[in-house]
This record gives sequence, structure tokens and C-alpha cells, in this order.
Amino acid sequence: LGLRTRNAIKSFQRGASGDVGKNGIISGKLIEAMVAQLRTKERLNQPKQSKEIYSKEIIELIKRAKQENADAQFNLALIFAKGQGVTKNFVLAKMWANLSALESSGKPNEAKRREAITLGLKLSLMMTKDQKKLSNKLARQCIDSRYKHCG
Repeated sequence: LGLRTRNAIKSFQRGASGDVGKNGIISGKLIEAMVAQLRTKERLNQPKQSKEIYSKEIIELIKRAKQENADAQFNLALIFAKGQGVTKNFVLAKMWANLSALESSGKPNEAKRREAITLGLKLSLMMTKDQKKLSNKLARQCIDSRYKHCG
């Protein structure tokens, strides 16, 4: 048995000594209780999958962003970074900032591109390594799907 399992068994043995025989054999009821408790802990530790409801303005902005509009993408990055009308989400904010920087490449849009890159870098400073990886993965997924599956 692994260390985690052994520790869980010891914990249950201390709390439910009546279910453990003199020879240390654990009853079926105790094992069922252990499994149920571990499953409950797993469910509690998983992030909640809730679909956020956006305002009409944000839905329209998302539509424009999916049409490769760099300004709409940058505005979405700001909205998600600040939590304006949405739940604050640095992963989506950085994804949209990265996409905006990509769409703004070229001489006429250089200032916008730098602004989007700067925002992306600032967001990176507030994110974990896993959040950064997820943001990059979502941006790649968005590009690969030709902006059909973004965030």
C-alpha cells in the first residue's frame, strides 16, 4: 500500500476502532466509509464547472474578437483582467491579450501590439505556471480552430 493509503487507514483505525479486528483486519464497512470519504474530498477539491452568463455587450465583443478584431480582443483582455461585468479571469485575459498582440502585428498597429504584449506580461506576473500554460493552450486552440473555440 502507498503511504497515503496507509495513513488514511491508520486515521480510520483511530476513529473507528470497533471496525478493526484484533489482527488488524479492516471490516468491509470501514473500507466503504474510507472510499466514500476520499471521493467526497476529491469532489470538493475539483474546480466548479459553471458557465458564466455574459451581458449582450460582452457577447457582441466576443463575436468581434472571434472575427480576428484586435481591438475587441484587447478590450476583452482588459475586461477579464479587471473583472468588469465578468468574473476576474487572468487565464482568459492573457489569452485575449496574446491574440490581440498577434492580430496587431504590422507597422500600422505596432503601438497596439506593444500595448497588448505589455498587458500580457503584466498578467503573467500574477499567474501561476499552470495558468500560463493553460492560457497559451487556449490561445493555440483558438487559432487552430480559426477562432471558433476560444476560451
